[in-house]
Amino acid sequence: MDVKIIEGMDNLLKDNDLGKEDIQELINEAAANGSTRKSKMKILPPGEKGEFVVTTLRKRCMTLIRYRTRDISSLIDEACGCGACLDQRIGNIERFVV
Repeated sequence: MDVKIIEGMDNLLKDNDLGKEDIQELINEAAANGSTRKSKMKILPPGEKGEFVVTTLRKRCMTLIRYRTRDISSLIDEACGCGACLDQRIGNIERFVV
């Protein structure tokens, strides 16, 4: 469904986050553009695409070692314009349906 259609519906709050049911929220959509990473990550160099893989050892959620999300992402090496974001953000998340 188109984002503009969803935003136009009454009583709906559009919030674009990347996370999985078994783990905490990982990435939040930035107000200006793109998304901001919420936690410290080992990341590829800017512009290089790769699969978003998660390892979490937190006590509050299920322990996951190299949980493959099947999301392809790429780091954008520029500051976010909203000011409240971290210094780098993840962009170009491509969803694949099998």
